[in-house]
Amino acid sequence: MIGAIQKVGNTLFYEVAAQGGRGRGLVLFLFAMIGGIVGAQGGAAKLVGLLLVLPLLGLMGGHFKSWRHGLILLLGLGVGFFNMQWRGNPAPLSVPSQWQQGVVVEGLLAQRSQRGLANRLQLTELVVEGEALPGEAWITLYHQTTSVTPGTRLRLHAKLRTTQGLRVPGGFDYGLWLRRQGVVMTGHSSHPVVALADGGGYAWNRFRWQVSQWIATTLPGATGAVAQALLVGMRDAMALPLQEQWQVAGLYHLVAISGLHVGLVAAGLFQLWRWLLSRRLRWVARWDLKPWAALLSLPGVLAYGFLAGWGVSTQRAVVMAVVLLLALGSGRWPQSWRALQWAALLLLLWQPWDLFGAGFQLSFLCVVVLLGVFSPAAPELAGVMQRAWSPPEPQSSNRWHRLLKGGLESAKASLLLGLVTGPLVAGVFHRVALYGVGLNLLVIPWVGFLVVPVGLLAVVLYPLVPPLAGWLLQLTGWLLWPVQELVSWVNTLPGAWWRVAGQGDDLLWAYVLVVGLAFMQRAYRGPLLLLALLLASWPQSATPPTTLEVTVLEVGQAQAVVVRDRANGWSVLDAGGVVSSHYHVGEHLLSGYLWDRGVQHLQRVVVSHAQRDHMAGAARLLRNFAVEELWLPLRPADEKPRGDLQHLVQVAQQRGVLVRYLSQGFEQRAGELLWRIGHPDPQNLERDANEGCLVVELVAQGQRLLFPGDIEKRGEAALQRSGWLHGVDWLMAPHHGSRTSSSEPFVRASAAKQVVFSVGVANQWGFPKAEVLERWRQSGARIWRTDHSGSLRFCVDKQGVHQQNWQENPLQGCP
Repeated sequence: MIGAIQKVGNTLFYEVAAQGGRGRGLVLFLFAMIGGIVGAQGGAAKLVGLLLVLPLLGLMGGHFKSWRHGLILLLGLGVGFFNMQWRGNPAPLSVPSQWQQGVVVEGLLAQRSQRGLANRLQLTELVVEGEALPGEAWITLYHQTTSVTPGTRLRLHAKLRTTQGLRVPGGFDYGLWLRRQGVVMTGHSSHPVVALADGGGYAWNRFRWQVSQWIATTLPGATGAVAQALLVGMRDAMALPLQEQWQVAGLYHLVAISGLHVGLVAAGLFQLWRWLLSRRLRWVARWDLKPWAALLSLPGVLAYGFLAGWGVSTQRAVVMAVVLLLALGSGRWPQSWRALQWAALLLLLWQPWDLFGAGFQLSFLCVVVLLGVFSPAAPELAGVMQRAWSPPEPQSSNRWHRLLKGGLESAKASLLLGLVTGPLVAGVFHRVALYGVGLNLLVIPWVGFLVVPVGLLAVVLYPLVPPLAGWLLQLTGWLLWPVQELVSWVNTLPGAWWRVAGQGDDLLWAYVLVVGLAFMQRAYRGPLLLLALLLASWPQSATPPTTLEVTVLEVGQAQAVVVRDRANGWSVLDAGGVVSSHYHVGEHLLSGYLWDRGVQHLQRVVVSHAQRDHMAGAARLLRNFAVEELWLPLRPADEKPRGDLQHLVQVAQQRGVLVRYLSQGFEQRAGELLWRIGHPDPQNLERDANEGCLVVELVAQGQRLLFPGDIEKRGEAALQRSGWLHGVDWLMAPHHGSRTSSSEPFVRASAAKQVVFSVGVANQWGFPKAEVLERWRQSGARIWRTDHSGSLRFCVDKQGVHQQNWQENPLQGCP
């Protein structure tokens, strides 16, 4: 068995090394460094580390003849592990409470972007209350317009907070992501911005911002937003609905500046310099002009990286282009595989956490697949460079034949990339782009060889010949318009909005690694691809729990609860949170959590009342999942429903969801779990949304759990009169702990053993109020707060309601 593994390792290592010429040390160091990074991150380390060690086993099992190999191995593991440990988990900066109420901030504007009606200002060289601070602050400017550009030193009054993201099991840690970018504080302001002086620097960011504003003015609407993303990497210009349109069409990768864009720039600059140099006949006769053209192209490629904003895909493409141009400029044979290895090495040394990002994984996986098919690995080390630059095969003189061959190769590449990246896209983004492969065949040539070249030429000419640049930008808009129309039309087709649950991080990691190894060599490609297919189709475990599971998600100053019963049925009780031009709580937090748990079907979505902090994400849940029922509170017959409630009901009707308007006395049993409604009264005349909201009780395993929504004193008194309040084991604090709720009679009558407050960190209302907290403490209840603990998970059995520490295994759930 060990011998067989070593044989596989021998083949994998030497064929991977062959792709980089004689770079065995580089390959060994890169693999070892990746293993160190994964080991430092934890989680999927065991499974991925086992697979990563296969190439190393081959080296050590018969070809580990030099102490240098062992040193390289240990060095790579150490660099990866300690780099990730040292730089990958920065601690949040403590922000004084008075700064959260508002403080004067000075800083140098490094970059700015437009996000809907708001502006995001990225400030460095911070001074707060006379205290100089390291790092950056990202401040969102509301209800104010400002003409300041990057490089300007400014002052404004802002409310600051620490970089603490929402703590959701298995969710994206936005706070950690910010800290890894060097951001120490975030904040918001609605006060005027005062420009102090030109601080110098950030010339590229200033030019980038000016170009983006020029594009937005010249090309308004969706076409202009897409053009900003395509040409200067300003994807903030694309609001969430527009981003989702391109994701549904399977074309969103085009607006992430990557190899297509950078390759066009590098190739165009190379050919331009070569043509200019060839004008001097003496130079042509005396020197090979390709190295000079390659070296002269380098500044332009790097400048484009700055202009594009240095996203992950841009970093990878620029590094690869620079390595190839340097190799050609130094007279060495350029090799794509070696360039890819150097790109991965440099990027992971710089930002090791990118290894766990979907952008990094997709970018490198696509390049590995393409190189594996169109630039296959050599089976031996000798002669690699000669084959790479051997004379090309004779080409047909028939132009149509060459076009047909190129079209077939493009179709092959598009189909292959669609099939290979499909499972990863589905697992990470929970989306299947049903029409993506066909659309890519049509759109990639159009965008790559028409839209991008014309648009980039307009950007280059913008500061030099503005009238000509404006005409070219208009032409770019005309070329981009049919693409946007096609994208919009595809979104209306059946099956376009296809959402799926994830496979889990461990399986996705293993899939990426196995596919990458399959295309890095030939000998074991078939078995490895079969293994990848097995991993992609492996069903996610859905073992029914033995207890009732209740998870109170941290959604800021709002409320959202997910309930899983013993029959593995899932329900959502309130779906509140933030909805903005670029973020939707129903999509990014609630749906993401449910998909990560393998959920495709919801038995019921309960909305206690029609306010955004309890229903903002409900409509998106109805769209993303197969929902059986929508529960809403019974309202007075003559009351006109609010617009957002009307929209929710329309979505439910379109999706075939049963809508129930409920009042006191309604009961529904799901196995051993009993759902009961205690409020509002069947003759409800309450026009206040808070006082008339649904009060839901869950009874399971002899335990009573009460969800009073936002009822206040009148609603609490009504519950007492009905005799409902007695012996509550667990309770969500009414109205987030406001002064108008949790009255003394309510607290005394409920006698709750545990009380949970769903509140935002440093929220503007100061919830929960101190007197409310004291009232519950005096009653003997145990207090839980989402602003202190993040999301909270509770397991309900016959012994009581037990809080579970989900951090140890975020997606495991109750036993």
